[in-house]
Amino acid sequence: MNPNICNKGRFNMLGTRLVIYLSAILAMGLFCSVADAKLNKNQLMDRMEAQFGAAIASGDAAKAKAIWGNIDKKFDGMYDKLAARTVIFSGDSNRQNALNKLYADQYSKFEKIVVFLSSIDLGFRNPEPSNLTGSLSGKIRDDNRKGIAGAQVVVAGHEATTNAKGGFSLDKLPTGTFELYAFAPGHQRYKDPGYQISANRKIQLSLMLPAANYKPMIPKEAEAKMRAALSKINIPAQTKVIGTETIVGTLLDADTGAPIVKAQVMMVCQSAAKSTTSDTQGHFVLEGIPTEVCDFTVMQSNVTSFQDMLQKAKAGTDRAYGFSAKYNITAKADHRHENTWKIKAKGIDLGGTVTGVVLNSLDGKPVEGAEVTVVIQRVGVVINEGRTAKTDANGRFKIELVPAGKHDIEANKKIFKSTSQNIEVVKAKSVDVTLKLEPITVGTVTGVALNAMDQKPLAGVKISIGRKSATTDAQGHFKLADVDAGDMTVSGRKAVFKPTSQGMKVLAAKSVDVILKLEPITVGTVTGIALNASDQKPLAGVKVTVGTKSATTDAQGRFKLADINAGDVTIEGNKEIFKPTKQTVKVLPAKSVDVTLKLAPITVGTVTGIALNAADQKPLAGVKISVGTKSATTDAQGRFKLADVDAGDMTVSGSKAVFKPASQGMKVLAAKSVDVTLKLEPITVGTVMGVVLNAVDQKPLAGVKVMAGTKSATTDAQGRFKLEDVDAGDVMVSGSKEVFKPASQGVKVLAAKNVDVTLKLAPITVGTVMGVALNAVDQKPLAGVKISVGTKSATTDAQGHFKLADVDAGDMTVSGRKAVFKPTSQGMKVLAAKSVDVILKLEPITVGTVTGIALNASD
Repeated sequence: MNPNICNKGRFNMLGTRLVIYLSAILAMGLFCSVADAKLNKNQLMDRMEAQFGAAIASGDAAKAKAIWGNIDKKFDGMYDKLAARTVIFSGDSNRQNALNKLYADQYSKFEKIVVFLSSIDLGFRNPEPSNLTGSLSGKIRDDNRKGIAGAQVVVAGHEATTNAKGGFSLDKLPTGTFELYAFAPGHQRYKDPGYQISANRKIQLSLMLPAANYKPMIPKEAEAKMRAALSKINIPAQTKVIGTETIVGTLLDADTGAPIVKAQVMMVCQSAAKSTTSDTQGHFVLEGIPTEVCDFTVMQSNVTSFQDMLQKAKAGTDRAYGFSAKYNITAKADHRHENTWKIKAKGIDLGGTVTGVVLNSLDGKPVEGAEVTVVIQRVGVVINEGRTAKTDANGRFKIELVPAGKHDIEANKKIFKSTSQNIEVVKAKSVDVTLKLEPITVGTVTGVALNAMDQKPLAGVKISIGRKSATTDAQGHFKLADVDAGDMTVSGRKAVFKPTSQGMKVLAAKSVDVILKLEPITVGTVTGIALNASDQKPLAGVKVTVGTKSATTDAQGRFKLADINAGDVTIEGNKEIFKPTKQTVKVLPAKSVDVTLKLAPITVGTVTGIALNAADQKPLAGVKISVGTKSATTDAQGRFKLADVDAGDMTVSGSKAVFKPASQGMKVLAAKSVDVTLKLEPITVGTVMGVVLNAVDQKPLAGVKVMAGTKSATTDAQGRFKLEDVDAGDVMVSGSKEVFKPASQGVKVLAAKNVDVTLKLAPITVGTVMGVALNAVDQKPLAGVKISVGTKSATTDAQGHFKLADVDAGDMTVSGRKAVFKPTSQGMKVLAAKSVDVILKLEPITVGTVTGIALNASD
């Protein structure tokens, strides 16, 4: 089958669409009524169409994209834009010839143009965007059924390149009907004008791309008739008759007489191919058929997937598959052929089952995870949908619903050589197959060695990968076969060039291409040692610089600088806490010069900073700053600087009158500068100090709590106290202690000054007696009881309570008296400044006294 398909029908379809667009514009009253405006739009469309066609013909995809993008800028209305796109896209009838020429002469430009055309075709066939996607995968084979590596598959603006086995995969494709292209250098290209991508459907496709000089086989009978006919008119068999034929036809269901709609009609001839689609009445037209024997093929499917077909089959619908037929037609020059083809519907064959095992050909062990595919022949292409299985842990597989007939079965797995064999499937039967896969453990490395200066190929470069080696040819090319798979390093060496190497990953059964660039040697090397000028010991970590090259000395103080331009150069050595050094040497090409650099150590650093008033953050002038034996005074801006400060952990201090001194730890690094901010707090408080005495005997009192504002202290054994950081101003100093009356004294506290105070506390010598008087019989409170302690007395209230203050401390007796009650008393100890509680119980008097006189009754 010749895959060159020129889709004349598609241009007719787009032309019809343009008429529809323009009709819609007229119906809505939106078409410009001014003749000049109409002319300008038509002229603009024609001009852009010509420019677009020229860009396609020259393979300038960028220019074609720019012209297409300018449609939105050049045309305002939606319908004008649609009309312009239709005219510009479909106006050039010679575009397929231009693509054919690009394909033959400029393959890379052809690829870019096809991807671009495929992407803009998406808008015509699928005007409504959809979130649904489908996928397409499969294999591209040559006319010997071998996979073609590096072939391109393009559909809906998406592109894939086949792998070494000819396999490809395209995911997330938009749904709808699109042009599908397949092409590869040295092969005829394939184009399907209306390939259907369905939502959530994984389609597998196998296409054949014959070699560029391949010619389809003509049946022997047809060839003999053609040669006999040609001999009668004395025309050589290879001479083509000038002129073409037009075929006008109708496709009908042979059983029902109904039209067969949306069928793909293809006429494939030796020199060209034509394709179109039948309309709703089953009609179609194919023009430009060359005068030769052609394959006439009709395909139409009423199912969306194999699963859909299977469901309809199980439901008993034997007409669900669709229609397919193939005929041989001999076209005649300048002839119009009209015919009606009646085609019987295809029934569904549930087929048989293919089972088997996949084994490792080396050890005979089962191969798990191998992909086994039964390739099923259909009309026009090879479809492989739902006929793939993965082997299990035992290497077994099972593929059901394989149509009866002869098929190829293939087994594939990474790092194994693929294998295939022919099988014959019998309906409702099972066939068992054993497939053996040979493991692949090596790959191929190819490439070119170039002069890095002028990018010219280098001959005679020794290329090495592991134990494999080769020498580049006159064009700088090399090839190393049977390289062990894995992470490898390819190296190249040649006299007067720097050796070079490159890491790469060699994949089993794959070829990896490498470009090695070797730089010519125009430089020399500087080596040497860096020493401490004080003790002559090697210095590690010295940065050695020559121009733009630098290196760091190792633990032994050694360094090496390669690729130094030949000539007089200056070598510099730098290291922290050492003074830099320089030395001039002469570098010779491809030679090494040795140098000794001596660096003097630096043992001091610098301290800089500012002194601030901690209260208002303003700079303080006149602050004395000290670090070790170094000192300085801050300037008017509060800044200071101390040079030659010994390296190490140091303390910086600052002092100034009426300010608290401040200090801060820091680390001084040799040959470095450390910056410090010192904040000195102004003194706004004073100190209150003094003694507390017993007011009676003037002896010091220990344990007295002394307070001044929020500050407090307790007197020591000598009665002394000290209160620091007392806010300046008038303050009250007070002292308190148990069994002493508190005392206080007002003083004036001066900032940064001491004020001395003497507090005298009078001892307390009395206490308090309180309590309740009760009826000793019923325990009820007694009111009106006179209570006496020494010279102090009181009367109980209604609740029987009483309180006697200022009772002399010591052993005392409390007494209670009330009419008709016996008086009572009770001993107790009264403590100074304390309260003692007493309960007095009075017994009621229940008897009386009778007194009188006895008289003589007579006298």
